[in-house]
Amino acid sequence: MAIEIRSSLLAALLCTSIAANAAEPNRQALIDAWAEYMPTTPGTLEFEPRGDETYFIKDENLPYEGELRIIGAVVRPIEIGAGGASFTHLGLIEFELVGLAEDLRESQSYYYWLADRQSLYFSEADRAWLGSAAYSAAFQDYYVNETSFELLSFMLNYGIWILLIVLVVWVFAALRKHSREARALMDDSASINDQARENLDRSEKMQKEIIEISRRTLELQESNNRLLEDIRDSLKR
Repeated sequence: MAIEIRSSLLAALLCTSIAANAAEPNRQALIDAWAEYMPTTPGTLEFEPRGDETYFIKDENLPYEGELRIIGAVVRPIEIGAGGASFTHLGLIEFELVGLAEDLRESQSYYYWLADRQSLYFSEADRAWLGSAAYSAAFQDYYVNETSFELLSFMLNYGIWILLIVLVVWVFAALRKHSREARALMDDSASINDQARENLDRSEKMQKEIIEISRRTLELQESNNRLLEDIRDSLKR
């Protein structure tokens, strides 16, 4: 839907902005097309020829009312294709607004105002000089269509492979995650086993120490019994 709207806009611009009948990429054709283009620019209330490449212009956006004089016109070859329009020449119109205030001439708004009125583009396919809006619309429509087509073509050709690669990467990541978890459990189990083994060794050592203490206690008890018997025998004598 958006592409259809842009195409309709482009068609309207081509029909209304600049004369397309028998246009040629030369200086006079450029000036004639520019003279037909200027009244269609935003803010232009009046635009009339006064002869000798001078015009009367009244513009509410600048604002300005007075004489416009062409200083120079240059046609330069270019090679740019976009959609159905093949642009072969760039036309530059240099002009002055007679009596324009100096502060307005040096303002940023004046340069923006000039940008839409000094350049035209010759389309070989349409045999017409086009303004900046039609030129931009041709490229926008071309790149939107071209990008959409290239994206669709890319997905049809490589989409299944991309899906398979994503799936393989996902499986590999899942296996790696489970492997880390299993390794962590094994490490925990080994740590528990080592601790249990240490506890058993400690318990065994303690048992040996208790047995040794018990043995020494028995030996001491026997020694005490013998000593008591010797004392008793001595007393009897």
